[in-house]
Amino acid sequence: MKNFLWLVLPALAGIGLFGAGASAQVGPDGDLTYQVSSRLFGGQALPGEPDLLYRNRYEGEWLTATADLLVMDRVGPRSVPLVRNATTGAELLNAKDLDFKWELGPRVNFIAHRVLFDQDIEASYFGIDGFRASETVYSASNPIAFSIPGYTYTAANGAGIRFEYPSQIYSAELNGRIYLYDRLSLLAGFRWVNLHENLVGTGIVGGMGTEFLDINVDNHLYGGQIGMDVSLLDFDGPFRIDGVLKAGVFGNYTDQAAIVGGRNYGDKRDHTAFLGEINLVAVYEITPNILLRGGYQVLWLEGVALAGDQPATLDLNSNDFQPDTRGSLFYHGAFAGLEINY
Repeated sequence: MKNFLWLVLPALAGIGLFGAGASAQVGPDGDLTYQVSSRLFGGQALPGEPDLLYRNRYEGEWLTATADLLVMDRVGPRSVPLVRNATTGAELLNAKDLDFKWELGPRVNFIAHRVLFDQDIEASYFGIDGFRASETVYSASNPIAFSIPGYTYTAANGAGIRFEYPSQIYSAELNGRIYLYDRLSLLAGFRWVNLHENLVGTGIVGGMGTEFLDINVDNHLYGGQIGMDVSLLDFDGPFRIDGVLKAGVFGNYTDQAAIVGGRNYGDKRDHTAFLGEINLVAVYEITPNILLRGGYQVLWLEGVALAGDQPATLDLNSNDFQPDTRGSLFYHGAFAGLEINY
């Protein structure tokens, strides 16, 4: 994923750079041609040439606010066996089989224009707290079991084991924006991300549940990011398509609190994490100050502790209960909302 981002960033920058100094025109034969400004190459715009460089897209406005409704899917964790046939050892349930449904969440963004050295300041927040997956396995001819070093829970014939997996993610960021060209701006700033997850195991006997496992992990990410906002297609009218990319390196302060068989275990770990984000946004102008927007977002995290990964390394015979921070998490989905300019 990181290698993919480093390929996409320069490509989109090139599109925005060229597009900033070019305008589309329809020739006498009806074909669409592009005229490139001499200022793109360091010269002065000649008579009749487009003079598009060094113009802020939001010129004349002091505040831009957007509000989106996200519809996201969550992919992860890695392959970790959870339930096996206690007699044959055959795997009956894996952590990657826990299927998260699409969930809704809000995202808001504010850009204050020309407030710091004649450049923009951007603040953004989003959160989704409804991710949840659940699976139940019942024993048939043989008992079934969940087992880690130092502990085993066994469900006899006719009983079952249920795993529930709630997950929440929240993100807030503060960026500075520099408009290099009409269609290209660079951004850099600070970002905070909180990822909270639980993996809960419950034994089901006669319709009654007894909890035997509760793994609670928190990831607190603090770090810097860079990115760009590129107008990929600008039709010199009410419709445009933008691309927004961000990438950052974060300090991840993680903690794990596990209750296994009624006993408490836990520890903390500091680790380096990576975050990458891509947004493809289509914008349609209803009025000069109100615009409809919609698109697709991709977000991934590497170097995080996922609750579903922890049974692979949790060893009650040891004195090391630090969380496993080798997890990768991938979110993707659509969004729709409004942009309002003041």
